[in-house]
Amino acid sequence: MRYVVFELKAGKFKPEYTGQLGFYVAVVDDLIKRSQHAPTVGILLCSDKNESSCATH
Repeated sequence: MRYVVFELKAGKFKPEYTGQLGFYVAVVDDLIKRSQHAPTVGILLCSDKNESSCATH
């Protein structure tokens, strides 16, 4: 079993978004994840009118 954290942002990618996503992944790891679970994955999706991007943590 693995937990996946999705974060959706309207607008262009900003570097601080990866820090926020890392925080959310850490919260899931601290409060929900157990030792038998696979590592938590974070997925960040950003989009504006002309560009889309994706990052993982």
